[in-house]
Amino acid sequence: MIVGERFVLGDGFGRAFESALERAFGENLVFAFVFGSFAKGFGRQGHDIDTFVCVERIVEEEALRYSASMRELHDVHGCVVDERYPFELVDEARLERMTREAPTLVLDLDDNDADTFDLVTWVQVLSDAKTCRIGSLAKLQRYEEIFAGIPERWKAHALSHCEDRERLRTQPPLFFIKNVYRFREREELP
Repeated sequence: MIVGERFVLGDGFGRAFESALERAFGENLVFAFVFGSFAKGFGRQGHDIDTFVCVERIVEEEALRYSASMRELHDVHGCVVDERYPFELVDEARLERMTREAPTLVLDLDDNDADTFDLVTWVQVLSDAKTCRIGSLAKLQRYEEIFAGIPERWKAHALSHCEDRERLRTQPPLFFIKNVYRFREREELP
């Protein structure tokens, strides 16, 4: 459905998203949602559809099924898959570890590893706007409450060390964090 210049994912998308999750993950799904531009109301055709999926355990075949389904949904809705980050997939055990790490994590302006990049991304995504929530909403709400405010604390820390404070102050936390802090790339496996 197109509203003005914005492209809104309609009810048909929500049902197709839920169906893709059920086919791919079944009982392994803990919760999932859409985030990013579509959750914030400014998604457009040509954008990617950002999704976050939490599962009990990561199973490669399930992830591949989900990836194929999401490619289809992108095509149907005139969207483009982000090839670098087609979707966020995390197992619940890792998310639980993050509940212990994130509240006390102090980011280094110049050197953070790829695991820290994932943690920062997921904490921000769980703290931000969402739509098409599916699965255990109680568990999702618990993580939202735990991570609330943490991205703003990381942003404040970085601002206190930046020369370009005034221009950067208005940037959203995830954009700001990914453009001020430096993260090492994940090593590619041979």
